[in-house]
Amino acid sequence: MSSLYQQRIRLLATEMYKLYYKQGPTYLHSLITRKGYTVARNGKAVEQPLCKTSRYGLNSIRYQGAKLWNSLGENFKDAVMLNNFKNLIRVYEELVVGACPAGVLLGFKSRNRAGQSMTSIPS
Repeated sequence: MSSLYQQRIRLLATEMYKLYYKQGPTYLHSLITRKGYTVARNGKAVEQPLCKTSRYGLNSIRYQGAKLWNSLGENFKDAVMLNNFKNLIRVYEELVVGACPAGVLLGFKSRNRAGQSMTSIPS
């Protein structure tokens, strides 16, 4: 069973996949801007906008979605179909969450109930 945080990350990753491959509604396609394909390390990256405020910047889908998408490995981004991408995310989540009680998913730090970042497994 996954936490609400993990479900939100999975949903955001899925929405970013749809936006990147233009599978969602056309009015949402302008939310992301692809970087040029000249970037050797991360060929399918999206631009992460500069933010001045938390409310309309750091917490926006443009910023958080780009951050998440750019942190994914190429094997996720190269998934041929949406269902393949979802399966990759689900399998990866099960492996990471099962191996680490701190619940680190897709490179994001999990938080305990008090909202404090958990970077290591409590003993």
